[in-house]
Amino acid sequence: MKKTGRLRAAGAVLLAATALVFWACSSTTTPLDQLSDCQRHQTGTLSITNSSTLGLDYEIILDGTSQGKLAAGTTREFTVGAGPHNVVFRYYETTNYACATRYFQITECETTSISCSG
Repeated sequence: MKKTGRLRAAGAVLLAATALVFWACSSTTTPLDQLSDCQRHQTGTLSITNSSTLGLDYEIILDGTSQGKLAAGTTREFTVGAGPHNVVFRYYETTNYACATRYFQITECETTSISCSG
């Protein structure tokens, strides 16, 4: 094969490879307006339940920040970033822990449920 023929063949292969890469990338990308909020913002849901058998209220501390009171028998949901988190359950208006600190991983677009019955 002459040098010119090899260059044309290499050029054709390069063009085909470029077209294939462009097609593969463009066909698997989802436009932002078609993503759900949790995909767009990379968040999940944390569902926290106060299962106190004595009817006691808890203070919820999520990642070191108080989220206020959680009354006995109630559940609250929080939207949080995907990744590692922790929750502390304290008896409301005290420094006493109701349950051990919970460590967990939030997965994008999924709900993680935790409870305390201390």
